[in-house]
Amino acid sequence: SYWSTKLTWRAFFCAMTTLATLFWVRNMDTLWGQANIDKLFSFGEFNILSGESSNFSIWELGLFVIVGCLGGLIGAVFNAANEHLTIWRMKRINHSKLRRFL
Repeated sequence: SYWSTKLTWRAFFCAMTTLATLFWVRNMDTLWGQANIDKLFSFGEFNILSGESSNFSIWELGLFVIVGCLGGLIGAVFNAANEHLTIWRMKRINHSKLRRFL
């Protein structure tokens, strides 16, 4: 595996830096020492499904399910193709250093 403890700490540090930057940008208009942390990171509010007041339609949920499934299938095809390409390259190209470089 390529995942290491060093990489975990780097990812954690990057996430905390991103969150601190977002916090700082979102609270630029408040007074010093006061923070508005009600909605630091939000994808919006989902209102009730019935009536005119909802901010999304029910057919949009199906569209997101389709997009998610297509993304998963494309990722699976990419991983399978990458595995087959790697096996092919190990059998046929890995014999000389020059061919390995290309």
